Amino acid sequence: MKRSCKKQLIFTVLFTFVFVSIILSLNAGYSKLQFWKIIQSLFGVGNSETYLIIHKLRLPRILSGLLCGAGLGLSGCIFQSVTRNPLADPGILGINAGAGIAVLIFMVFFPQLQVDSMIFMPLFAFVGGMLVALFLYAFAFRNGRLSNTCFLLGKDWCCCWDSSSNVNYVHRIGK
Repeated sequence: MKRSCKKQLIFTVLFTFVFVSIILSLNAGYSKLQFWKIIQSLFGVGNSETYLIIHKLRLPRILSGLLCGAGLGLSGCIFQSVTRNPLADPGILGINAGAGIAVLIFMVFFPQLQVDSMIFMPLFAFVGGMLVALFLYAFAFRNGRLSNTCFLLGKDWCCCWDSSSNVNYVHRIGK
């Protein structure tokens, strides 16, 4: 089988799988709908209750899940290609530890903002993870190339921040 035919077959199978998953997910929920009512609602024909369930509740949930999954897959692919390591993930490089220590800093040093923690906690986690990622990238970039051995320091960074956040967490609980 030619390489292009094999790619086309894989793409067709995956697209069919996604399409069938979307159709099955349209009926997943508290109220079970008949298949023909779902199809009518997708084409704009049908009653307002079915339209509300499909267009306002289920379809946005399905599309956001599809887009989030595609974004996570793409970011993992980029992450592994930049580091040239097929096993690279944020846990190995210490990025999630940087995000965790940033959240801990938020909780310890900014207690007045904890009322709005739904806004500020993810923001601090994002900034902490990005700072660690930029630090690792700057540290690993030597002579115009990325050095894989320097990325291994991320695991040391991860252990350091994880242990300090665990000690601070245990200390905070003990109060």
